[in-house]
Amino acid sequence: MDNKLRVMQDLLDEINELNNRTPSTCTKSAEAHNISDDIIHKLLLIRKMFADPSTPASHGIMTTYALLNGDRMPNSPLASRKSSSLLTQAVLNDEENADPREVARSAYDTDNYAKCIRIIEKLLAKEGAQLDCEMMNLCHDSYKKIVEDAVTEKERSKLCEWWRLFLDTVRLSDTSHDAQLQLIDCKTECLWERQKLARIDTDRLRYMEQLMNAKIEAYELTAVMFRPFHIKCLRRIQKICALIVDYFERFPESDGTPLCIEEGIELARYALDEAKVDAVAYAKENDASLQDLCCVEV
Repeated sequence: MDNKLRVMQDLLDEINELNNRTPSTCTKSAEAHNISDDIIHKLLLIRKMFADPSTPASHGIMTTYALLNGDRMPNSPLASRKSSSLLTQAVLNDEENADPREVARSAYDTDNYAKCIRIIEKLLAKEGAQLDCEMMNLCHDSYKKIVEDAVTEKERSKLCEWWRLFLDTVRLSDTSHDAQLQLIDCKTECLWERQKLARIDTDRLRYMEQLMNAKIEAYELTAVMFRPFHIKCLRRIQKICALIVDYFERFPESDGTPLCIEEGIELARYALDEAKVDAVAYAKENDASLQDLCCVEV
């Protein structure tokens, strides 16, 4: 590693010398700025790993937002608002007069998913950990794209971890139930991908527990907004049942049933009973027979 650090230092000295000779060349190059942003991000990750050598490398992977704000590094100078602001500006400096949201949209539309993620994570840091649903979905979809395009399983695992950390960090400016459901659905997608990459049963069970908890939370939020017989409630229950079936197919010889699966089964039974009662009530309200009903969409 010492040799690599020396090479990095030599290259930085050489680049600095070239920049001093012709400063306008680098200043005007958008590509140079984008590459520099990526290098800054990687160096921050390396520093995080060096600062806490007891932490496994996989746990040391953090989003740009977390690193900028000094998360889990209370003694880091990056915890200061000044440092965070300077680094945020460094990423956006080649498009400083543009609306970051427009830049993120443009990056996504041109399949530049890494740039879209970088812009939105910097935006998240700049705005005090709040995003609107559009920006969250753009970043979420960008992570999904780069995970799909990853060449190796190791790379997919690393990107999935970044994806998960981003979603765990997000705080939405919209506090409505619908917005929170969107965030939960994004987390569920990420967890599905993460579970597919798990190679040992303990990891698979851990992700399955997180998935079930997310699906139960999603149903409970939906039940606040709609009556039990509503199609949206029934679809949430259907997803819980699908996960229960998936568990028993994956672990047919399991000695016992995990608590999260038991909770899912209990909730599904309760919710379906509620839906049956509500179906009868709805039929009476609308002077219809149960045979005429499919499910409520109003």
